[in-house]
Order: sequence, then structure tokens, then C-alpha cells
Amino acid sequence: MFHWVELRTFCHATEERERVEHALRFASGGGEIQASPTEGQHGNPILILVTRLEDRKAIAAFWDRATSKEHALAWRKNLEDRVDHGVTFHVRFDKQAAYEETAREDAEICERMTEGRRALHLQGRSEIGPYQSPMEDGMLHFHEFLRRELAQHASPQSI
Repeated sequence: MFHWVELRTFCHATEERERVEHALRFASGGGEIQASPTEGQHGNPILILVTRLEDRKAIAAFWDRATSKEHALAWRKNLEDRVDHGVTFHVRFDKQAAYEETAREDAEICERMTEGRRALHLQGRSEIGPYQSPMEDGMLHFHEFLRRELAQHASPQSI
């Protein structure tokens, strides 16, 4: 049984902090992220991002998401190398893969929304919104602009 899970990643100056935090939230299932600035060997800025799971359900959900049969078998083979003197179990994850997973999910959502909009259009139904005012007031104007511009260049079946 694990009493807590701490996820830590490094955000280098060449990386976008928002993306690295997004990947960390995806891997952890959410939670507060603490940031600590540090320097690399050559003076390059590095931000250490850490989140900690202490709730039993959150920990169980993390392991369900993070562990495949292949991971478990590989970790078991070199278990002695992964546990330190403080009885901390260390594993590494690919933050790029975590970010790409969320990007794939976002793309799937966009595809489903497009399919739904197309189906509504073919039925002659117009169901837009809701826009969250005032933050998304500009979106309404932007969508109206796009509809006007696209109407000049596309047949109704392709919109």
C-alpha cells in the first residue's frame, strides 16, 4: 500500500510551462502544483513542478491510469534499483507522451463536435452556444464572421 504519490517533473526554458503542467495534471489526475525555480549546470533556468497525492482514491486512480501489465513486469524485474533507503519507490514517465495523450483526447473531442454539428446542419437545425459571457462574447462574433466567410467559398454539405 502506498501512503502517498509524489509526481515531479522539470520544465526547461525551452518548454512551455502550461504544457508541462498540463501533462503533470493528466498524469496525476489533477491537484495543486508547486513550482520551485532552480538552475541547470550551465546556469540555464529550470522549474521543478511537483504535485502530491495523499487521498487513497486519488492514489488508486493514479495507479490504474499509470500502470500497464508491461510496466508492472518491468518494474518488478528491477525493484531493488527503484526503491531507495527511505523506502521510496521511483518510476519515470515520459511527459511528452502524457501531453500527446491529452492532445489526442482533445482532437477526438473536436472530431465528435464537428460530426455532431454536421449532423445538426444536415437536419436543418441550428443549435449554437451557450457562450459564457463576458469571457466568450468575442467567440460569437468570430463564429458569425467565419460563417459569412465560409458561406462564400463552400457548399452547405462541406461546412
